[in-house]
Amino acid sequence: MKTRKLSESDYIGLQPDSSLERAWRNRANHGEGLSRDTRVLGGKDSSHGKFPHMISLQTHKLIGSSFCGGALIADSWVLSAAHCFTDISSEEIEQTCGRNGCRYYEPMDFEAVAGAFKIEINEVEQQRRQLAEWHIHPFYTARPVSHDIVLLKTKEPFKFTDFIRPACLPKPEEILEPNQICFISGWGYMGVEDNIELIEKLPDLLQEGIVPIRPKEDCKEQSSKFLEILPSKNLGH
Repeated sequence: MKTRKLSESDYIGLQPDSSLERAWRNRANHGEGLSRDTRVLGGKDSSHGKFPHMISLQTHKLIGSSFCGGALIADSWVLSAAHCFTDISSEEIEQTCGRNGCRYYEPMDFEAVAGAFKIEINEVEQQRRQLAEWHIHPFYTARPVSHDIVLLKTKEPFKFTDFIRPACLPKPEEILEPNQICFISGWGYMGVEDNIELIEKLPDLLQEGIVPIRPKEDCKEQSSKFLEILPSKNLGH
């Protein structure tokens, strides 16, 4: 895998911030605040470029700080989950605290990374863009989960390549029915609940899996131990 030193064009709009870096290290070491998303389990290694729409959301010019995934839907827009940036108890934007007190995170504290495959290094195919705006769905609620959607706008557009392309979105008239087969991808935990040795294992490489679309009733039953789900259509992960 080729690696190289970052250039100014790769880090358009990004500025280092030591206080945010300390905050990330604290979260990574102690499991506090924003953490690696846990939506993809039991996958397998993908191949570089197979999912060119895949985005890694990371913190402030800090390679390897991926905490959530997203999908590139236009050259400056990423679709992700609102819970990636909010406190699950209050549904407000999470806070970062340092010597000068606490403040709410802002879009520019984060970056979207496109073209990533091996998440812990900077690959030659990667482009990194600072976030400029976020738009959380106005009806988003964490408990019960509903409308868990956020649109992220980058400060500068991505340049499309063989490794960076927008997702193929369904047409308005297309209906995805239960039991249709879909791909999932991401850098989330690899384990499964019945394998304690793997449940908290994080991959170095982008993972992929094939899953059927589940009926809403099945999702509600499986999730009932942990949360409630509104009887309305929700975005899946």
